[in-house]
Amino acid sequence: MAGPVYYTDQYPAATRYPDYFNGKLFIYDWIRGWIKVVTLQPNGDFEQMEPFIPSTVLHNCIDMEAGPDGRLYLLEYGTGWFQKNADAGLSRVDYSMEAHAPVAAAAVTDTSASAKGPFATGYAMTQALDCKSCHKEDGISIGPSFKNVALKYAGDKKSEDYLSQKIVKGGSGVWGDVAMSAHPDMKAGDLHQIVQYIFSLKPKKKKP
Repeated sequence: MAGPVYYTDQYPAATRYPDYFNGKLFIYDWIRGWIKVVTLQPNGDFEQMEPFIPSTVLHNCIDMEAGPDGRLYLLEYGTGWFQKNADAGLSRVDYSMEAHAPVAAAAVTDTSASAKGPFATGYAMTQALDCKSCHKEDGISIGPSFKNVALKYAGDKKSEDYLSQKIVKGGSGVWGDVAMSAHPDMKAGDLHQIVQYIFSLKPKKKKP
């Protein structure tokens, strides 16, 4: 999605970004969570593109504007569809020329991943990638829940290869018209972990 073209002379010197950003276009991606700065030639042709705050984790940025102070403001929708997302919010991006010493941070253990046992790796990958933007383990979202996928495909010998290719190539049509994004760089081992985690969600048949 397209953000603003940045013009430094429109903002106060005390808070605006450096002249390096003058005339550059900010763009961002809803699913993949990146922001990039695009340099254009005088005639408007593309020249180069580079990452902007690449280490920042975004939760589905839905809008971006430059404020009257020259700082960027980001509106994040959150990772769940049609819900009161706890990770939704409005953020301000300040530019600092100062060098900062490393800051210690507490480590958080994902107990829900630990509970997945042999499928913890696959679960963790669905949370770290863009999967959670469109899918939930169980519940309504823009895409099918992982449990519904397991119910549809688990038990079919060809289904792991089919789902792996679906993750790699993306597409739409099976569960509706909303397109699933492609992941062409995913390794076979990672695909296997994700698919096996999904299959593990199929409800077990109760013994009579």
